[in-house]
Amino acid sequence: MNTKGSSDIGTKRPEEMTQAERRAEIEALEGRRRRLIMVLNESVWQYEKESGRRYPTHRPKRG
Repeated sequence: MNTKGSSDIGTKRPEEMTQAERRAEIEALEGRRRRLIMVLNESVWQYEKESGRRYPTHRPKRG
């Protein structure tokens, strides 16, 4: 389990870290990235739903 606080990410150079520390830092960054992507996707979906861009009731056929 990663016990480091998120503010500690990137305080050491990679060559100063042990393999476990490096792996813990990568996992922390990936977790943060996944959360950001989830939040972003959620807000985009919400915006499209509210603005009526997604699931239009009627779309004229092309051609």
